[in-house]
Amino acid sequence: EGDTKEKEETQAPAEVTADPTATPVPTQTPAATPVPTQAPAATPVPTQAPAVEYVAVKYGLQAPVTDFMFPYSSERLLTQAELDSMVDASVEVMHSRSQLAINEILARYGYSFDPNKSDTARDIYNRVAGKDWYQQAQQQCGYSDANSLIADMNSVEKDNINLINEWQQQHGCYY
Repeated sequence: EGDTKEKEETQAPAEVTADPTATPVPTQTPAATPVPTQAPAATPVPTQAPAVEYVAVKYGLQAPVTDFMFPYSSERLLTQAELDSMVDASVEVMHSRSQLAINEILARYGYSFDPNKSDTARDIYNRVAGKDWYQQAQQQCGYSDANSLIADMNSVEKDNINLINEWQQQHGCYY
């Protein structure tokens, strides 16, 4: 019996008292083992050319907006910010840019530019001569001078030419 009592005493759990000031030790949960996943097969994306935006020119023709400095000058009045985008330190550059803006409106009607007449005529000629829409408009254009062509323009185009001329005068590049 003495042996049994000894065993009971040694096997009895010891009393544990919690220390209120002790920091509890967090129990760590083993990290989950990542399951390898297979990447989805790549779906081929069809290659497309970016969409091209067009504006109307005379005779029912369409031209890419990229062919113009001010592509909507036949549809709405130019803004002051658009006009001021032509500002440069050089009067010659401002004149050239502003004349190009006017000549773009004339080009929509197929007006024929003589590249030997002036630098601005050469600039617009070089810019539009190879364009399909311009060549088609030229075939239908019955105007021999810009003034008669301007008389047949819509009011927005006429107003934009006047705005550009006023801008030229304000910036000393009207000549």
